[in-house]
Amino acid sequence: MDFRRVLTASMSVAVLAVGCSKSEKSTIPMVTAPSTATATTTTTQARPAVDPSSFHGPVFRHCTSGKMDSSGAQDEAVTVKKLNVETGDMVTIAEYPMGALSHCDIMTGTPDAQFQGQLERSLFSKDYKRAIDPMWGTVKRIGEVAYFDLAKGQRISINDVIPHATGDFAPPSPSFSNGYFTDDDLIGFHDDSSHRWKYFDTNKLAVVRESSEREPAGIDSPMGSAKLPWDGCKGLWVIDSTRYIRTYFDENYVNRGPNIVSMPRSTEPSNACGDLIQPFLPEHAKIELKQPFTSDPVDGSVYMLVEGSDGLTKFYKANLADPNQPTKIELKDPRALVHSGIIMAWE
Repeated sequence: MDFRRVLTASMSVAVLAVGCSKSEKSTIPMVTAPSTATATTTTTQARPAVDPSSFHGPVFRHCTSGKMDSSGAQDEAVTVKKLNVETGDMVTIAEYPMGALSHCDIMTGTPDAQFQGQLERSLFSKDYKRAIDPMWGTVKRIGEVAYFDLAKGQRISINDVIPHATGDFAPPSPSFSNGYFTDDDLIGFHDDSSHRWKYFDTNKLAVVRESSEREPAGIDSPMGSAKLPWDGCKGLWVIDSTRYIRTYFDENYVNRGPNIVSMPRSTEPSNACGDLIQPFLPEHAKIELKQPFTSDPVDGSVYMLVEGSDGLTKFYKANLADPNQPTKIELKDPRALVHSGIIMAWE
């Protein structure tokens, strides 16, 4: 099966992904730490602001569920953070207040969803300041594609912005679907009436181009020319164009857990999901049920979220030579990953 078809089907309402293999820095706003004061009138110097684009590291998305309305829609508070694996600092990139987005967490905890984390990246703009709403699940209005703009502090419906004919003899109101952010930071969506893909500029508030086929999002870049033929491959994370992490089943169909496997070279049944390359999971590791794996696109190192003996979520670098001896990433705040959510990218 063509991976782009898998991607589109996985996002019947909202689509996602990013070029996690790209080495260029994202344009991410700086987070300014507040100044502090002593008990006297003397004020200590403020901690320097941390610029998330000054380092590479994994990007996490966490959702906090709010109240559910009469239609079944549930509001979410969404936080996006980035971890500096060298210093242990967890830096906030963006915070969406309660009610700004809905259905953010609908697929979290669904291990059968292929490349869930990387796919979700394309629900956000490059600077994480805009996000498709709703992220997953039932749309608030049938046929609508909308996004929340943090800079403007408002939800914007593309259906309402794009001019369309009105009146007694006008065609039906436009019906859009499958909204996602493209590599050049436009919102791509499918016009269900014209059966074409259109691309919306959030600065100009206008459609700036169209295409008959969906333009790829960032997830297609690390995939390269490789294609996963069926959803049953249970892909978890694309490392590069030759390798990915998947739930591996041996010749007796016994689940051997997450392993690094090769991208399939053909669609032959014996190689439908690729060949086993490397186990990397410690024997007794307690793995998060969400999106627990990621990789550094620079050197291909694999990292994982695990539950420690103290119940805290911890971050480890896999040791491919000796899987039972991974390297722990020390955090400034030991509880920084308690509500880490899923890993969307390494940027």
